[in-house]
Amino acid sequence: MSTLRKKSYEKKQIILTSDKVKEGLNLTRLLETKPFRYAKTYPGIPHWYTLRKHWDLDEFHRSVIVLRELAEEEIFFYKKYLVFGANGEKYWTMGAPVEQTELINRTTKEYRSPYNHYSPTYDDQFARPFIEQEDDGFLEFLPKDLDGKRILDVGCGTGWLLDHFEVDPNLYTGIDPSWGMLMRLIAKHPEFVDSLICCSIQDFWPWKNKFDFVFLGRQGGNYIDKNSVLKLRLITTEDAEMYGTCTDKPFQSDTFTEIMSPDKVLFSKADISVGKHQKLIAGKISDFTSPGDD
Repeated sequence: MSTLRKKSYEKKQIILTSDKVKEGLNLTRLLETKPFRYAKTYPGIPHWYTLRKHWDLDEFHRSVIVLRELAEEEIFFYKKYLVFGANGEKYWTMGAPVEQTELINRTTKEYRSPYNHYSPTYDDQFARPFIEQEDDGFLEFLPKDLDGKRILDVGCGTGWLLDHFEVDPNLYTGIDPSWGMLMRLIAKHPEFVDSLICCSIQDFWPWKNKFDFVFLGRQGGNYIDKNSVLKLRLITTEDAEMYGTCTDKPFQSDTFTEIMSPDKVLFSKADISVGKHQKLIAGKISDFTSPGDD
């Protein structure tokens, strides 16, 4: 499904529950461990597919159901498809009834991030005294040692966290929907090339390990919705902590400022820096509340 030929895009409302997150993680595990074959008959639309016959039948049928429940809608050649994004890939079926579905397709998911354009000069734009002062204040607020912690860096960008901390690449996962920003990060920290995934938090389904520390960085809280908060609770350890910032005048209606308990996890950034209209996010993820968590 080439994004170059996609005519339009629709957003389907998805409300996650704990059970749905667990099903999404299991679905991703299956999709990433089953054999996929390159579709040689469609060279103009590069993709891969896995056949039903390589699955347990009940497992395949259930996977198709879950895939469609968690999928977003895409229009391709004037036809609507349900597409499930997971860890930089996207998966879809051809829309036949579950019992008649014979394969699941896969291709790389392409994100149209505005940060691709800004990535070459992104670090230079933040090399200003007042921003450096903010960073110094933020660093005072963060834990001093991340050694031994399995880290999830949401919206890792060009690698702010890696610029300031010694981190083991084997314990680090950075996700960002901008390939341009990730390329800048790799240029600075090439040893982390295998620790990065070009995807959004909404399309991140880590089934192998749980994380001990989640970092949101500059304004990362503005991109976290209610579904993401619930997912973060289920992909982190019991004592995992989360640090980051968000605006207290949100440009989205669904942000930390509105869905979190301000007295517990949001603190005025003015206490440690000169930043305006910003709040710090800090706390154990297990203490965070999110509508829809059952």
